Amino acid sequence: MKTDLFVYDDVLLPPDRQIGLHEQDTWELSYISVGSGMRLIGDKMMPFGGGEVVLIPPGVPHCWYFDGKQCDRAGHIANITLMFSQELLGRVANFPELSECVERVRNCKDAVAFTAPATAKIIALLKEMREMAQSERIGCVVRLLAVLGGENDYRVVGAYRNMDKAQKRMDRIRIYIICNYNKHISVSGIARFAGMNKSAFCVFFKKMTGKTFVRYLNEYRVELACRLLAKGEMTVAEICYSTGFGDVPYFHRTFKRITGTTPGSYNKKACQG
Repeated sequence: MKTDLFVYDDVLLPPDRQIGLHEQDTWELSYISVGSGMRLIGDKMMPFGGGEVVLIPPGVPHCWYFDGKQCDRAGHIANITLMFSQELLGRVANFPELSECVERVRNCKDAVAFTAPATAKIIALLKEMREMAQSERIGCVVRLLAVLGGENDYRVVGAYRNMDKAQKRMDRIRIYIICNYNKHISVSGIARFAGMNKSAFCVFFKKMTGKTFVRYLNEYRVELACRLLAKGEMTVAEICYSTGFGDVPYFHRTFKRITGTTPGSYNKKACQG
């Protein structure tokens, strides 16, 4: 059965239509042009924003969860994804001039994000491919591999894990939090979702994270609140409710306990900086 050596995908879609946690046997180069939220790649969960480029090796589980607050006028997020196979790398490596670059890509075991100069080159090539036929894109793919293999300045944003049953359960819990942080989440409710009784869940969660579930959830919500405060587009009360805190005084107390400052002070410092 014939398989494509590479697949180019330029999409506009509603924030909730992205593919859930998955992995594949191809490489994935992903550029988010419009959208922001949280991403889970391998062993790392962290925020992301528009303009970022990430390279994910085969076999590394990953997903992007968009918060829906940053979209185009039609309410869509936008991203370009280039997936390429190990077979493609093998064929390009037959060119002596490119063999070293290809080998560097092959040796990349972790998901990585690139710094500004390389990111700008990658984005330009991905955009250039938009108006091309598939047969014309191969030239850009080769140029992209030269950029990826020639870049030494990057940061790791996710590593492969051979997940056991407990880790898979923990990932399902993290994904549930990402998708429902702005709603009421009780310990009993999340325990039922995880298929455990409340007592067993509390012991499991503390063992996996070193934190109680309430503390973990509050820290996640405060992290999102800090991002919204830094944007300066919403009031403190609006941020309180949009991040799942149902009570403004409780939000203030929790925010100060976790960050050491109040939401108002954090907002002022972010606006001045």
